[in-house]
Amino acid sequence: MVEKIILYAFLIQGLVLSYTVSSYISGGGQIFISNYNMTMQWQDLGIGLNITGKEIYYPTPLVKPQVTPFNSQGEELTYYSFLYRDETGGLQFILFFTNFTLTSATVNGTNIPAIKFYNGNSYLVISAQYGFPIKGVAYNYISSLRIQAVDNISINMTGINPLPPLEKSGSLYKLTLKFSPNVKESVYVVTPQAIISAKSLTYKLENKTFSLGAINLESKGYVTVIIPIDDFPIVEPTGTVLVNGSNYFFKMNGSVTPFGTYYQAIPGNTSNPYMGFTIGKYFLLIFPNGGNISIILQNLENPLTSYHVTDLSSPYYPFTEFLQQYWIPLAVVIVLVVLVTVILRYRRG
Repeated sequence: MVEKIILYAFLIQGLVLSYTVSSYISGGGQIFISNYNMTMQWQDLGIGLNITGKEIYYPTPLVKPQVTPFNSQGEELTYYSFLYRDETGGLQFILFFTNFTLTSATVNGTNIPAIKFYNGNSYLVISAQYGFPIKGVAYNYISSLRIQAVDNISINMTGINPLPPLEKSGSLYKLTLKFSPNVKESVYVVTPQAIISAKSLTYKLENKTFSLGAINLESKGYVTVIIPIDDFPIVEPTGTVLVNGSNYFFKMNGSVTPFGTYYQAIPGNTSNPYMGFTIGKYFLLIFPNGGNISIILQNLENPLTSYHVTDLSSPYYPFTEFLQQYWIPLAVVIVLVVLVTVILRYRRG
């Protein structure tokens, strides 16, 4: 039985966040509707979060939400996950999504870069910089214990105060990593500006030398790294991250469910400049303030041989590539044909 639907994971920086969580459930000749207005207020490091809410059910609560702060390292940890409890078990909303795209969203009248995770008409939009959810909906959100039921759920941010420092731009990059022997994997990076590269590091363990891959990011703004979980374990982080010369460690905690595995980065430090969690089939590492970042990979048996970076945000990239491959060579051929024709006619004349 899946006991929790994981909705959120994000940094809290002196914020008051407000959401509406709604669900519509029909099955067995009955309809159940719930609406939960939730306010989360950061108080201080000693108290943490104060979560209040008002729930409305009709006709009776089939699934009662229990929104609880999760803090694995004590009161000084600076990020929380918020769990929406499903008493009956069922599909985890956060694992519902199979694709993503870079988009934009409006928060308090400010247009910001966002990442949209989706599966058909179901989606979850989060801040590309901080990872907090902005809006989302899942259709045919079917519980494992109510196979004949239809369960739709939606979340909407209704307020954030004060508005944190927000970057106004973002680009999507694809980092293609090649490992020996002949293995190719992809990692995606969202950032307003960064130099993206990868290299091999030498690691010794019990008189044996290994070659570890490292993703290197030199950014002047936030960085969000999106790693397809299907590619684990070759591009799975080791749990070692370097940010501006400081080492940070985390344990990759995986919770196996009938609908997939939810990975969460359980920090080994009391305070981290990043967070790591799963959305759909992707594992995210979010660095709201960016910096000089290195993410060490678990590729002990597959040495990194090369890498390639592709800008996926440029609207002219596909056309430019087509132009280079086809139109430019074709134009050269046409010019040569015309030139030869003119020369032949001149000689005949």
